[in-house]
Amino acid sequence: MAKRLRLTLTKIADRIDGYLHKLEKVPHLFPHHPDTVPHPLDEPYAVRRGNRIQVRYLSECRPWDLTREEAECYLRWLRAGNVGKHWNAIRAAEKKAA
Repeated sequence: MAKRLRLTLTKIADRIDGYLHKLEKVPHLFPHHPDTVPHPLDEPYAVRRGNRIQVRYLSECRPWDLTREEAECYLRWLRAGNVGKHWNAIRAAEKKAA
């Protein structure tokens, strides 16, 4: 059996970026907190910055820096068909592990 290669940070960022741009085009799929005004993603991106991946969801908000482990967790979660931000993925993984 062939050994599975680990994705580079750049590849992980590119794949997360692709999901964010798909979600941006379908704003009603993106969950929002019931106490806030619903808004779609606005100019989201994911990009490698050194040994981290920087993710931004809204143009007026600051970006988040994710570790490799957090970014891999988020990408797995998005690939599984989930919709949300990275902290939703991390929370779900923590609940699963508990």
